[in-house]
Parts: sequence; structure tokens; C-alpha cells
Amino acid sequence: MSHNGRAAATLALMDALRQRLDEYLNSENGHRYAGITVDDFVINPLSQQESRSPSSSDKPVSSVNYYRFRISGRRYVISVRAKDGMIEFFRIPVSECKLLSFVEHNFRCKAVLELQFNDRNSVWLLNGAPAYPGELNAFLLQLLDDLLQDNRPQAVSEAENSSSSNNNLPDAEFEKRNLIFRMVYQQEALKSHIARELHDTVIADLMQLKRYLSGDRQLSTAAVVDHVDDVIDKLRDICQGFAPRHLTDWGLKTAIEADLEQLEQRSGVQCALACDNSLPRLPEMVELNLYRIVQEALNNACKYAGSKRIRVSIDYRKDELRITISDDGVGFDAQRLIDHVGDTDGGMGIESMKERAELIRSFYPVEFAVQSLPSKGTTVSLTVNLK
Repeated sequence: MSHNGRAAATLALMDALRQRLDEYLNSENGHRYAGITVDDFVINPLSQQESRSPSSSDKPVSSVNYYRFRISGRRYVISVRAKDGMIEFFRIPVSECKLLSFVEHNFRCKAVLELQFNDRNSVWLLNGAPAYPGELNAFLLQLLDDLLQDNRPQAVSEAENSSSSNNNLPDAEFEKRNLIFRMVYQQEALKSHIARELHDTVIADLMQLKRYLSGDRQLSTAAVVDHVDDVIDKLRDICQGFAPRHLTDWGLKTAIEADLEQLEQRSGVQCALACDNSLPRLPEMVELNLYRIVQEALNNACKYAGSKRIRVSIDYRKDELRITISDDGVGFDAQRLIDHVGDTDGGMGIESMKERAELIRSFYPVEFAVQSLPSKGTTVSLTVNLK
């Protein structure tokens, strides 16, 4: 099936799902779902053509990255997004829906519809199983029932409070599983990154040394020692990058200061740190993820932006910690990149920074933002409420 064929089939199913939900909400039993609404929602066009909802009859097939609609309850939203043979359903707290695509993490994906096809037939799979009309109808009703459960008002009496606490247990379990997933995901990503670092630096250098030692060219003892010293230095840098002793021993300010000094020596970029107040020691997981976010922003500024100047500002006052990383690099279309996070380019590390901000959110309320425009530089900011 061609790209346009997959896109057309995807939009047709989106239309059918939206229509069926409207039928449920407007039926004789629709009062059962009072407070639940369905509305169209399109975030980012890939061209300057007008964004259209998936129910528009004149929508262009290729001008929008994702077609969307959402099912809204009082506490949660089911964000439904579609693209070329795939429809995903995300369960997101209403409070985080200001930038919907910004919080559509994999661990919040409730279900996936995927189009599979062979030479003659095509079939939609719901979480890997054939999605026949009956299964799709049952799935949509389950989505509505889940939101209905979320919509139930808080109880007032003691007995009702007890019942309400029990009803909230699934939400607590859901967030617990999300945290576990994020931690395991980051562990696996870290292992992969360590493997690449070792392969591209240490192993490559050792292979080169082996060729020298086994070839006709004879190296002096001093040359071999220099080569081994280079390998040791690279291993030390890798160890420092993955297990920063400065952070453990001296805290966030000293660790960031050391990184900026090393970055300035290695790349020639002018780096500055502004931190007037002493910083409180935070839980180890919080400090580590704050440090990793700063590391990722510094890496982006050098690797992608071609920055000449980088400034890190750390401001702590009145139980609020704010970290800002600014550069004078080439900049980019921040909103477009946010909406493309998860594509093959990796979003220049934005997805990783978002995931780490979510981990910090398990301890403290946190706000994470990226501001940038082409030729105007980039600012990454993170605000943590320590109350």
C-alpha cells in the first residue's frame, strides 16, 4: 500500500472513531457520560497550509504531521493522534494539556491501532490483535468508562471518602508504573550510550594500537605509553560523564562549573556560570537529573547550534530553584521540533530532557521549557518548586 493509501485509510478510521464516539455521547444513554466531550485538535502543520481536523473533508494528506482529536474528562484527556497507518491513544492529566504533544510520552500510551497489510488485504491491529468492529466498539466504550470513573466527584462523608480513596488507587498505580517505566527506559538508554562511547573511542584507539604493535612499524615504549595514556584519559572522561564525582561530593553548582570549564577548554566556547546563592542539597535522583538536563542542553549548544557563548544561570530563592541555559547559536523552530519529538532525529535531546523533568516531578512540581527561534539562539529553562 502506498503512503497516500495508508494516510487515507488512517484518516477514514479516525473519522469512523470520531463519529462512533459522537453517537455514544448523543444517544439515549448519553447522559451516562455527562461531562465528557470530544473535540478536534490539530497541533502543527508541516507546511503553511491551514491546519485541519481529521474530520475535514478537504484536508490535505501530507501537510500535517499528526491528525488528532481528544476525548476530555474532568481530570484526564485521551489524546488520539494519527499518522500514516498508526493511531495512538494517550491518557494525559488535564493540567498538562497546554502543549499536548509535549507530554505525549510513550509510557502514557494506552493503546495503539496499527495498519498491517499484504498483497491483497489490510487489517487494523489493536495492541497486536485484529481490531474488528466489535472490538473497536468495546474499546471506545472502555475509554469512555475510564474517563467516567475519573469524573466522579470527591466524596464528602467519611464512608464516601474511603470509597473515593479506593477509586484513586488505580491512578496511584498508574503513576507508579509510569515512574518505573521511565527509570528502566533511562537505564537502557544509558547502557546503549555507554556502549557507543566505548566502541567509538576506547575500542577504536585500542584497535589502532594493536595494528601498530602487530605491523611493520615499530613504536617506541614512550609512544605506546602516550597512546595508553590517551585511552586512560578517554575512559576517565567517560566515567566522569556517567558517574560525576563532583556532583556526589560537592553538589550541583560545582559539578556544572567543572563541566563548563572542561567544555571551554575542549571547544573554545565562552562559558559563564551565574549562581550567587548557595544551593540546598536535594535528593540524589533530583540532583542527578537536573545535572543531566544541563549536560544535554550544553551538548546541544555545541553539537547542533554552533554556539560561541553559553551562559548557565542558577537562581535559588523562596523555595524555588530555577536553572536557565542560554546560547547564541543558530536556534531552531522550537514548536515544530517539540511536535516532532520521537522522530528519527531524536528531537536534539529534548525528549531525554522531558523524561528527566518527569522523573523530577515525582519529587517536586517542575516546569520545563525550551524557547528558540532561527538565528536567535536557544534558552532551556527548568523551574523546581521545593516547597
